[in-house]
Amino acid sequence: MSGRVIGVGVAAAMFLIAAVGALVLNMQRLHETYGWVEHENAVLHEIARFETALLRAESGERGYVLSGERSYLESYRHAAAEVGDSLKVLDRLMAGNADQTRRLGELRGVAQARLGEFARVVALGPERREEALTALGAARVSQFTRLARARIDDLTKAERSLLEDRQDQANRVTGQLTMLAGVMTVLAVLGTAFAAYLLERQHALAQVHAVELRTRELQAELLRMSRLSNMGEMASALAHELNQPLAALANYIQGSRRLLGQRDDEQSKLLKDALLKANEQAQRAGQVIRRLREFVARGENDKRIESLRMLVDEASALAMLGARDDSVQLRLALDPAADRILVDKIQIQQVLLNLMRNGIEAMRESSRRELTVASARVAGGMVAVNVSDTGSGIAEETAATLFEPFRSTKENGLGVGLSISRTIVEAHGGRIDAKPNPGGGTIFAFTVPSAGAHVQ
Repeated sequence: MSGRVIGVGVAAAMFLIAAVGALVLNMQRLHETYGWVEHENAVLHEIARFETALLRAESGERGYVLSGERSYLESYRHAAAEVGDSLKVLDRLMAGNADQTRRLGELRGVAQARLGEFARVVALGPERREEALTALGAARVSQFTRLARARIDDLTKAERSLLEDRQDQANRVTGQLTMLAGVMTVLAVLGTAFAAYLLERQHALAQVHAVELRTRELQAELLRMSRLSNMGEMASALAHELNQPLAALANYIQGSRRLLGQRDDEQSKLLKDALLKANEQAQRAGQVIRRLREFVARGENDKRIESLRMLVDEASALAMLGARDDSVQLRLALDPAADRILVDKIQIQQVLLNLMRNGIEAMRESSRRELTVASARVAGGMVAVNVSDTGSGIAEETAATLFEPFRSTKENGLGVGLSISRTIVEAHGGRIDAKPNPGGGTIFAFTVPSAGAHVQ
């Protein structure tokens, strides 16, 4: 009998040792998988950073040629330098992958050629605008633009494929080891509980990865929206500036025709015909500009019933990246009764993101750093959203022009963020303004339509 007890005990001990060994191997595999996920996410993040820097360099180049603003030139130079820095980081991250190193070398050559096109356009500058615009148009359709896009896509697809392959391999091995642990732990309850803990941890890692992926997708979507809004705001400003000289030109032409009206010689007739055609073209240019301004001012959008809390949560996830390291505290005071709103999701998220980032930047030198987002129903079937900070506040001399385009209180600001926000809010039928925060700082308040009767 004692021999049987010893045999069962030895067998149970062997089952337990085998189960523990399988679980240890599973833990190591999970650790390796987590390391792979972190590395591949770092590579994908750096590729996105490279692409963003290249787009910012192009935007700065175009803005400088069109407006002559030095801030656009500084933005272009900073972005061009960031392209080189990003390539260096990618060199280090891809050092062990020959295929990706080769693709990165091809991308580096294309990027340098593309930056060369940028540099030639910037060198022409606003002083030689027509020549610069011609070069700019040629660069936008050049093979380097298509090659850069293709090389970035190749790098991204290869990294995602590598990540999926590694995860599939790790999942297969993990599944086999977990199954072995489950069989062995029939006689070892402790091992079974430990295996369940490991499976739960793996599930948590997958959820974290899904959240990070969603955040990157949302950030890219908001970036595209911001670039389109910047171009729309610039077009509106240029249309406003060109409208008056065109009207003056038409008046001068009409006056010249009247001066020639009493003369019947052949040359006067030719001049009158030429002035008539010039006046028609000036009128046509004025109509084109008016249609452009109406299009930009109309602010077409895709309105749907959305949850305000969800919009705030997603916008704050982006705005608070790195802000918690600066001890910024986010407080939400959202009225559940004012949650359903009828808006364009991406546009209102852009307004929230812009106002929250402005508030965070305004509090960098403050000892008390509290960012508050509050909401409430107001008259007229609207919902009011307040974004308040405890920063230094707004100077009186800048308050009157705060929402005008190309007016910025930041050293490196473009001066279009608040102007774009006003355009978006007014396109939704609301209003936006700023006022001092009684506790110190600033309160930005805007209104959007409540879903109201649209909620079924």
